Amino acid sequence: MLNLKGYSISILIIISLAIALSILVAIWLWGLIENYSMFEELRISSSTINPTKDSWIIELHVINTGSRLAVIDNIFINNMPLEKYGDRVKDLTFNGSSFNYKTGYSLDIGQKVIIRFKLVRESFKSGLTIQVRIRTRRGNEYFRDIKLP
Repeated sequence: MLNLKGYSISILIIISLAIALSILVAIWLWGLIENYSMFEELRISSSTINPTKDSWIIELHVINTGSRLAVIDNIFINNMPLEKYGDRVKDLTFNGSSFNYKTGYSLDIGQKVIIRFKLVRESFKSGLTIQVRIRTRRGNEYFRDIKLP
Protein backbone atom coordinates (compact mmCIF):
# COMPACT_ATOMS: atom_id res chain seq x y z
CA MET A 1 0.00 0.00 0.00
CA LEU A 2 1.31 3.48 -0.97
CA ASN A 3 1.56 6.36 1.49
CA LEU A 4 0.02 9.41 -0.31
CA LYS A 5 -0.01 11.67 2.75
CA GLY A 6 3.14 13.61 1.65
CA TYR A 7 1.77 14.16 -1.85
CA SER A 8 -1.50 15.69 -0.67
CA ILE A 9 0.26 18.31 1.47
CA SER A 10 2.64 19.29 -1.34
CA ILE A 11 -0.24 19.54 -3.84
CA LEU A 12 -2.14 21.72 -1.37
CA ILE A 13 0.89 24.04 -1.04
CA ILE A 14 1.32 24.28 -4.84
CA ILE A 15 -2.38 25.08 -5.34
CA SER A 16 -2.25 27.74 -2.59
CA LEU A 17 0.81 29.35 -4.19
CA ALA A 18 -0.87 29.31 -7.62
CA ILE A 19 -3.98 31.02 -6.22
CA ALA A 20 -1.91 33.65 -4.39
CA LEU A 21 0.17 34.31 -7.51
CA SER A 22 -2.93 34.66 -9.70
CA ILE A 23 -4.40 37.18 -7.24
CA LEU A 24 -1.17 39.21 -7.33
CA VAL A 25 -1.11 39.17 -11.15
CA ALA A 26 -4.76 40.29 -11.27
CA ILE A 27 -4.02 43.21 -8.91
CA TRP A 28 -0.98 44.19 -10.99
CA LEU A 29 -2.97 44.09 -14.25
CA TRP A 30 -5.78 46.15 -12.71
CA GLY A 31 -3.21 48.80 -11.77
CA LEU A 32 -1.88 48.87 -15.33
CA ILE A 33 -5.35 49.17 -16.85
CA GLU A 34 -6.38 51.91 -14.43
CA ASN A 35 -3.17 53.86 -15.05
CA TYR A 36 -3.60 53.78 -18.84
CA SER A 37 -7.29 54.66 -18.71
CA MET A 38 -6.60 57.91 -16.83
CA PHE A 39 -5.56 60.88 -18.94
CA GLU A 40 -4.39 64.43 -18.51
CA GLU A 41 -6.08 67.21 -20.46
CA LEU A 42 -6.04 70.94 -19.94
CA ARG A 43 -8.35 73.29 -21.81
CA ILE A 44 -7.64 76.97 -22.27
CA SER A 45 -11.25 78.12 -22.13
CA SER A 46 -10.53 81.79 -22.82
CA SER A 47 -7.82 84.40 -22.99
CA THR A 48 -7.95 88.14 -22.47
CA ILE A 49 -5.56 90.97 -23.24
CA ASN A 50 -5.63 94.15 -21.19
CA PRO A 51 -3.38 96.85 -22.67
CA THR A 52 -1.73 99.34 -20.34
CA LYS A 53 0.60 102.23 -21.10
CA ASP A 54 3.77 100.12 -20.98
CA SER A 55 2.61 96.48 -21.16
CA TRP A 56 0.07 93.90 -22.26
CA ILE A 57 -1.57 91.98 -19.42
CA ILE A 58 -2.41 88.48 -20.66
CA GLU A 59 -4.87 86.25 -18.81
CA LEU A 60 -5.42 82.59 -19.65
CA HIS A 61 -8.39 80.78 -18.11
CA VAL A 62 -7.41 77.11 -17.85
CA ILE A 63 -9.39 74.11 -16.60
CA ASN A 64 -8.29 70.52 -16.03
CA THR A 65 -10.81 68.46 -18.02
CA GLY A 66 -8.84 65.22 -17.73
CA SER A 67 -9.24 62.34 -15.31
CA ARG A 68 -6.01 62.84 -13.36
CA LEU A 69 -4.07 65.55 -11.57
CA ALA A 70 -2.09 67.83 -13.92
CA VAL A 71 1.03 69.70 -12.82
CA ILE A 72 1.95 72.74 -14.92
CA ASP A 73 5.73 73.05 -14.92
CA ASN A 74 6.39 75.78 -17.49
CA ILE A 75 4.89 78.40 -19.78
CA PHE A 76 6.35 79.20 -23.20
CA ILE A 77 5.90 82.18 -25.50
CA ASN A 78 6.83 81.51 -29.12
CA ASN A 79 8.66 78.29 -28.12
CA MET A 80 10.82 80.02 -25.52
CA PRO A 81 10.35 79.49 -21.74
CA LEU A 82 9.00 82.53 -19.92
CA GLU A 83 11.98 82.75 -17.56
CA LYS A 84 14.33 83.22 -20.56
CA TYR A 85 12.61 86.50 -21.44
CA GLY A 86 13.96 88.20 -18.31
CA ASP A 87 12.43 91.66 -17.78
CA ARG A 88 10.42 91.50 -21.02
CA VAL A 89 7.86 89.21 -19.32
CA LYS A 90 6.82 90.06 -15.76
CA ASP A 91 4.56 89.06 -12.89
CA LEU A 92 3.62 85.47 -13.75
CA THR A 93 0.85 84.45 -11.34
CA PHE A 94 -1.52 81.52 -10.94
CA ASN A 95 -4.77 82.64 -9.27
CA GLY A 96 -2.87 85.63 -7.87
CA SER A 97 0.02 83.61 -6.39
CA SER A 98 3.52 83.70 -7.82
CA PHE A 99 4.65 80.66 -9.82
CA ASN A 100 7.42 78.37 -8.56
CA TYR A 101 9.25 76.66 -11.44
CA LYS A 102 10.65 73.94 -9.16
CA THR A 103 7.33 72.70 -7.76
CA GLY A 104 5.02 73.73 -10.60
CA TYR A 105 1.30 74.32 -10.14
CA SER A 106 -1.03 71.38 -9.45
CA LEU A 107 -4.50 71.35 -10.99
CA ASP A 108 -6.96 68.80 -9.62
CA ILE A 109 -9.63 67.26 -11.81
CA GLY A 110 -12.14 69.99 -12.75
CA GLN A 111 -10.10 72.76 -11.10
CA LYS A 112 -9.78 76.13 -12.84
CA VAL A 113 -6.86 78.55 -12.75
CA ILE A 114 -6.23 82.03 -14.12
CA ILE A 115 -2.68 82.41 -15.41
CA ARG A 116 -1.65 86.06 -15.67
CA PHE A 117 1.54 87.73 -16.90
CA LYS A 118 2.69 91.02 -18.41
CA LEU A 119 4.47 91.51 -21.72
CA VAL A 120 6.54 94.70 -22.03
CA ARG A 121 5.31 96.74 -25.02
CA GLU A 122 8.84 97.52 -26.21
CA SER A 123 9.43 93.84 -26.96
CA PHE A 124 5.92 92.85 -28.06
CA LYS A 125 4.40 95.26 -30.59
CA SER A 126 0.74 95.78 -31.46
CA GLY A 127 -0.50 93.43 -34.19
CA LEU A 128 1.97 90.67 -33.25
CA THR A 129 0.57 87.15 -32.83
CA ILE A 130 2.17 85.18 -30.02
CA GLN A 131 1.78 81.52 -29.18
CA VAL A 132 1.41 80.79 -25.47
CA ARG A 133 2.09 77.16 -24.57
CA ILE A 134 1.45 75.46 -21.24
CA ARG A 135 3.57 72.37 -20.51
CA THR A 136 2.80 69.78 -17.86
CA ARG A 137 5.13 67.41 -16.01
CA ARG A 138 3.94 64.54 -18.19
CA GLY A 139 5.22 66.43 -21.24
CA ASN A 140 1.82 67.36 -22.67
CA GLU A 141 1.53 70.82 -24.17
CA TYR A 142 -1.53 73.01 -24.64
CA PHE A 143 -1.38 76.25 -26.59
CA ARG A 144 -3.29 79.27 -27.70
CA ASP A 145 -2.43 81.86 -30.34
CA ILE A 146 -3.06 85.40 -29.18
CA LYS A 147 -2.99 88.49 -31.37
CA LEU A 148 -1.99 91.66 -29.57
CA PRO A 149 -4.43 94.48 -30.45
